[in-house]
Amino acid sequence: MSNARSIANEWRVILLGLYFFALPFGNSFQLIGIIMAVIGVADVLRGKVSLKEPVFRWLAVLFLLYWLPMAVSLITTVDFSKSLETVLASLRYLFIGVFIIRSLKSRWLFSHLNLFLFAAVSVWLIDATFQLLMGVNTFDQVLESYASGPFE
Repeated sequence: MSNARSIANEWRVILLGLYFFALPFGNSFQLIGIIMAVIGVADVLRGKVSLKEPVFRWLAVLFLLYWLPMAVSLITTVDFSKSLETVLASLRYLFIGVFIIRSLKSRWLFSHLNLFLFAAVSVWLIDATFQLLMGVNTFDQVLESYASGPFE
């Protein structure tokens, strides 16, 4: 049983690491975020999340502070369908938060998450240095202008 539990924790850690690793590489992180959100929804539906726990109450409050103004502003939006799509798509952040909180409860995660974050930042820095020195990006496309940070 402990092997199965450790594999599940490792899988969550790998998914979190991949999410942060993929941030500067276009929209690839979105797919990983959707996977984390689906797992977060499954955790909620299985009853593994309780609002009696302060961490989940804080997550709910912070999410509502982020999401409710968007939802209320739908009333006066110019492009209702696009705004509604954005508001509904933003719901995934609540469940990504559930996934992350449940993942952070693992001791194994704390000992390995720093390694994943170090690797992701190292790849970003190596890629940025390569682009600066060579004038082309990793896919050998000539750069017309330089990115001002890892998220461009």
